[in-house]
Amino acid sequence: MVLVQANARVPEEARPVLLAVAARLRDEPDFLARLNALLEDDAAATRWADRFEALEQRIQALEAERGPGGANNPHGLGGHSGKTAKEIVTVNNVHDRPTGTSAAADGTDWSARAAAIEVSSGEGRGRRLTEAGSALFDEMAGAGLSAQDIAKTLGMTRPSAASRLKKIGGG
Repeated sequence: MVLVQANARVPEEARPVLLAVAARLRDEPDFLARLNALLEDDAAATRWADRFEALEQRIQALEAERGPGGANNPHGLGGHSGKTAKEIVTVNNVHDRPTGTSAAADGTDWSARAAAIEVSSGEGRGRRLTEAGSALFDEMAGAGLSAQDIAKTLGMTRPSAASRLKKIGGG
């Protein structure tokens, strides 16, 4: 590789960045190609923004054309009159599932009960339900709450709640 010296006048705060770029250009043969790709992507960013805007306009026009209940749509969204596709699609593709983590039909305020105890301990992948949190989970499952509602109330992921429900026979 032939090295050449290049001088450039840049703001003082840009100097360390340019020195780091120069070092990587010298030390990593594939860095130039990645840097060029990044610069081309940056130039194309406005084109992507324009394309997304055009797609959003097309979606809005299609939703307006669909009409109430999906009458003009062969795949229909019957029974969801006036709702957008984003409002209809939910986790697990279950539509119009009742939710209500704050208060159950019997008056139980699950959110208040969760706030009154230490639900979990640890962080990240090491995060686990405490004994009190596990007991509350079991009560909520016994009351028929969905994995989504339990997860939202206890601050866990829906897949974790669904897996735990499945293990105890509630899902």
